[in-house]
Amino acid sequence: GFAGLDFLLPSEASFAIEQRDGMIANDSGDGPATAWWESRGTRWPAYHLDRELKLVRNDHWQRAVFLNAHPHPVGLAANEIQLLPRSDIQVEPFHPLGKPATAGGHLFSAAWVKGAEAVLVFEPRALTAFLLNIGGRA
Repeated sequence: GFAGLDFLLPSEASFAIEQRDGMIANDSGDGPATAWWESRGTRWPAYHLDRELKLVRNDHWQRAVFLNAHPHPVGLAANEIQLLPRSDIQVEPFHPLGKPATAGGHLFSAAWVKGAEAVLVFEPRALTAFLLNIGGRA
């Protein structure tokens, strides 16, 4: 969850989940990344988004989920990340109307309807393309 909203991401899309205190915060404002995760001498960026999926800078995040991407993994900062068993949710695929927001396609490809609430499911390829584009590397 971030910006007061919850989203789902397929587990196979996740490369790693890192806690905030294990990352290097971008306190200097150098570039669009909120923080970096350093691994094997390489820094991988994590970005924090608002409810309109626009880049924001604030301290309202606790973890980042890193996605497999080319040329490098890219992270999405979140207030919290909760792992859910597949048996607890029923995801319904859908095909969004209109032009895709990214070169990887539409950002959402399914939803989990629980009661009166719908939780959108990110399409991993589109999300990584979107995040890499924010960083100017797509």
